[in-house]
Amino acid sequence: MPTVPNGKVCIFGAGGPVGAVTAQSLASHYTLRCVDARSLEEVLARPNSHKGFPKPQPLPAPHSWTMADITDYPQVRDAISGCDAVINLSVNRVDEEAAFAVNVIGAYHVMKAALECGVKRVIHTGPESALPRFEGDYYFDHSIPDDAPPNPGTGLYPLTKHLSRTVVDAFALERPKLEVLTFLLSRLRPAHETDGRDDDVVIAYSTAWEDLGDAFLCGLRAPPMPNPNEVFHICGRLPMGKFSPDKAERLLGWTPAHSFTKFYKR
Repeated sequence: MPTVPNGKVCIFGAGGPVGAVTAQSLASHYTLRCVDARSLEEVLARPNSHKGFPKPQPLPAPHSWTMADITDYPQVRDAISGCDAVINLSVNRVDEEAAFAVNVIGAYHVMKAALECGVKRVIHTGPESALPRFEGDYYFDHSIPDDAPPNPGTGLYPLTKHLSRTVVDAFALERPKLEVLTFLLSRLRPAHETDGRDDDVVIAYSTAWEDLGDAFLCGLRAPPMPNPNEVFHICGRLPMGKFSPDKAERLLGWTPAHSFTKFYKR
């Protein structure tokens, strides 16, 4: 049974802000193996890219922090060995060579190692890619379903993450013992404060940091899914009506508490 109510969870990309809120939500329920290309000391020493972005915090034993290169398969396999679930948050957005290696080959390594190590459930992550504003996209549509065919355009980050979803799909469809949830993320921001990015607006796909971590807890504990790789909008409920967390509420039991009302009501 793919549900993971307890046990060991490996988090790749644990040094980023999504890793920080995920570890905070999971730490009292699971033994975490936080994995990043950087040491925790290096992560803590780096300034935030934006105001209000969460930072990882040291966790006591039995939790651990492991340095590993997701582009190196033996390191990925060693990191996953003995774990019941894997969450892949790793990403590179700016360098062509590194983005392909981390986003695409890294996803392949995670899925291959998860299968080899007997992992029950993988949570894969990527950007919501329906709004890049090019011909044939969903920019002017509403009520866009979670499983709408992605339209990544030609941007390095969404395109390589789209390729990673193709890799993950292949493993999930051909290896029925390995269940995958794909969480789509976009503008992550504090629920009640500005963070220096478009402070006077809330885009149609926005998620509060305060809500995000619990989505991963619900994802690990949710019952078996209808499909081998179930895709979810992990977003707040906003009045634009373009995206909805309804599917995540129905299948995961995750309900966002914040809808950024103060930013669009006067």
